[in-house]
Amino acid sequence: MRRSVILLFLTILFFNSCLKDSLLYNYEYTGTVVDEVTNLPVEGASVCIGAAMFCEKVHEASPISQIVTTNSDGSFKIRVSKQDIEDSDILGCPVVWATKETYKGSKMEEIPVASGKEGITIKLYHSAQLKLHVKWDPANDNVDEVEIWIGRYDFNGLKPIEYRFICRGENYDSTHTFGNLWSNTSYQIEAGPSGRTRGLSRVKYYYFGKVLKPDSIANIDLSFGFDRSIPTEITQIFNPDLNYESVSDIEGNVYKTIKIGTQTWMAENLRSTKYNNGDLIPTTSPVNLEITNESAPKYQWAYNGDLGNVTIYGRLYTGFAVDDYRNICPEGWHVPTVEEYDILESYLKTNGYEANGNTIVKSLAAPSGWIPSNVAGSPGNDQSSNNTSGFSAVPGGNRSFYGWFRDMYSNAEFWTNWEVDKRPSRVSFTNKSTTLEKRETDYTGSLMSYSIRCMKD
Repeated sequence: MRRSVILLFLTILFFNSCLKDSLLYNYEYTGTVVDEVTNLPVEGASVCIGAAMFCEKVHEASPISQIVTTNSDGSFKIRVSKQDIEDSDILGCPVVWATKETYKGSKMEEIPVASGKEGITIKLYHSAQLKLHVKWDPANDNVDEVEIWIGRYDFNGLKPIEYRFICRGENYDSTHTFGNLWSNTSYQIEAGPSGRTRGLSRVKYYYFGKVLKPDSIANIDLSFGFDRSIPTEITQIFNPDLNYESVSDIEGNVYKTIKIGTQTWMAENLRSTKYNNGDLIPTTSPVNLEITNESAPKYQWAYNGDLGNVTIYGRLYTGFAVDDYRNICPEGWHVPTVEEYDILESYLKTNGYEANGNTIVKSLAAPSGWIPSNVAGSPGNDQSSNNTSGFSAVPGGNRSFYGWFRDMYSNAEFWTNWEVDKRPSRVSFTNKSTTLEKRETDYTGSLMSYSIRCMKD
């Protein structure tokens, strides 16, 4: 009898242990780590599952599982508890990655949340180098300094910046070597005048996609000129044939307003540095401060920190400033939802604003100040025919969370109501667009800064 009781007790204990283990480790992930070149299994690689607040930064993910080591056949098995997933930010960016000395690392691979996954293949990538020859004419181009960004596209399509540097006048013809880049990866290079540039000439942005070979050096010659034909001033914003009214914000800034269908919109970008209750919306010092490591930052800036840009282009706001209970718009006004932009677009489509070769975006765009475009129906093409709706959108550009301002004269980008739409999103179009783009974003995208157009309640 006593022996039976002991046996029963051990059975229950074993059952409870198994039950506890099954409850603790709800999800199992298995796969293999291989070399990107040989495709052979890699033994001794470290593998982990984690949550990346900034999904594009592979080196800034927070592990939520124990680190496991691959077997001789490169295989691995990771078990993650439901509680670990619930306690983490993995819902925003669930990823699995691998590392091993002598390798650059692996690309993050998205994993399903609240389930396991079999057959994951992780490639360990080699390093590569990029040698960049930069050349311009500082005298004829009226440019003292050129700022250059080198970035890459990750699995989620975002473009993190690997390098950002400035070539000053004395280095107008110079060569720079960048090591420890990812092999088999397409890099993008952009160049533009830095904040200390003389005059108002604007650069023709230079884009370059280059897949770097493993353990090699790629040589790229970046020679470019500056486009003096781009307008530096807007000669006309509003439609003189339409009737505008006005509204004031908490600071006394006065905005023209326009009724389009059943909706009444601001016909100017928001310029306020205060919420509607009078609280200040802060800015940064310096204006190009990187904010990637800040939690839900609420900021506003004048483009390039130049207050002279505010009157025409308004200010640029982070997504978190939009998503604030104090309301960033004047009393009786709000940041419009995506649905309200849909209503605007639908009204314009059904009321003849696409007639005579026009497009919805042309009917919304200001009639001057855009980089010229040869795309028919775009804001930059035949600009005098723009703005039949009176919306008067200006290309105010944006500010990256890395701290640099870009796309003035080409991009008009507006936040939508985050609280109502449940996640941050924006509507936008460029000097070359023929359609209105609506795009959702994520936490990282909410660190970007765009213009705001308010709508009457």
